[in-house]
Amino acid sequence: MEKKPTYEELEQRIKELEREASKLKQAEEALQRITDEQSILLSTMPAMIFWIDKEGTFVRVNDTFAAALHKSADDIKGKSLFDLYPEDMARAYYTDNVKVMESGAPKRGIEECVETPTDTMWISTDKIPHRDEKGYIIGIIGFSENITARKQAEESLRESKEKLAGIIASVSDHMSVMDEEHNIVWANDVAKRLFGPDIIGKKCYSTYHRLNEVCQPCIVEKTFADGKVHEHETEVIGADGKKMIFWCKASVVALHEDGRPKLVVEISRDITIRKRTEKALRESMEKYRSIIEGIEELL
Repeated sequence: MEKKPTYEELEQRIKELEREASKLKQAEEALQRITDEQSILLSTMPAMIFWIDKEGTFVRVNDTFAAALHKSADDIKGKSLFDLYPEDMARAYYTDNVKVMESGAPKRGIEECVETPTDTMWISTDKIPHRDEKGYIIGIIGFSENITARKQAEESLRESKEKLAGIIASVSDHMSVMDEEHNIVWANDVAKRLFGPDIIGKKCYSTYHRLNEVCQPCIVEKTFADGKVHEHETEVIGADGKKMIFWCKASVVALHEDGRPKLVVEISRDITIRKRTEKALRESMEKYRSIIEGIEELL
């Protein structure tokens, strides 16, 4: 016959159950706090987050995702991709989700243009397989970021580069960029035509020769030292040696990074005609001065 517990044993057992119930309540409260914190975090995150099951039905979305579709999270819950998107778009999303679930591997950095009820935006999405407690894949979890501003900036930059390239292509002056070691790191077609197609990587002072001497990097040095614009006029020899001697006026300007010159740009204009004109004018003035002086001596 089973022995009946004593009053003291029953009392002890009740206390144990009360402690276990208290611990369970504390665990439930802690779990609820975590759940509430997760809900707050998800609802305030700038990323659009969504859970979709294997059939393409939304299990849950955060407020950011819902706001992008001008709906509430409750309105989207239980809806399928085909309820919210045009047929072709929904089919593409569903097919892509199936591929992620079948592979069991995340798919990241998916960039696409999306039509919303009010506008068009670019998003970048990461999709990861959603697994249950046994490890079976039951859907996907997606994280999408609105990258419209970045795309617009990239497009503006591309257009600016194209415009700049067009401007540079139309410039008749020779242009080149030098680093702190005086290496030529970029040159336009005019510079390559004048001084040789292989000037990239060479020292500027061993490439741009003065007449009868090697050009020292005087204004390049000065520009790196003080960051100011420096200019000079000099007679130089082109790629084919003394067969091509011309005067140029060079202007050097610094490109700054972190407050100090990082690169310098040199723009040189061919002023040979001007120099020849000045020389001819000077010679003419000297000739006429000699004539006038000769006439004055006769008088």
